[in-house]
Amino acid sequence: MLVSFVRNLFKDDDGTQIAATTSKKASVESVVGETPPKKEEEVTVPDDSDDRELDRLEKLLRDTLFNDKEEKPPPPVAYILNSGEDQWFYNPNTRSMVRVPGGTQLIVQDPTPDDGGKILCYSEFGFVMVPEEEISLLGMN
Repeated sequence: MLVSFVRNLFKDDDGTQIAATTSKKASVESVVGETPPKKEEEVTVPDDSDDRELDRLEKLLRDTLFNDKEEKPPPPVAYILNSGEDQWFYNPNTRSMVRVPGGTQLIVQDPTPDDGGKILCYSEFGFVMVPEEEISLLGMN
């Protein structure tokens, strides 16, 4: 079905094919003004490029119509800082301490805690290392 669809793309309105599928014939003619040619030669040119182009278009249509390769990653899960007051946390990018207000929304980058029991989170203040017990799941409200 898909092959016939692609082949129909290459037909004129009256139903004749634009390009031949097997071979193209060309006649070699002599220069105008000379005597009529005594012998006509037929040159056969392979039509592999049309077959390759047809295969490429068929594959493209099949991938576009029937493939769901583009799976979107799940949205990041939002967490919240449990504390009601400001706290200082370590930022590994700047190697400094960052003041984070209580109740700030966090996105956990790596859910496995390090040796000190801290989880790498991203907030509006940058990356911070927050103790595991200081964050809780915000949920879908």
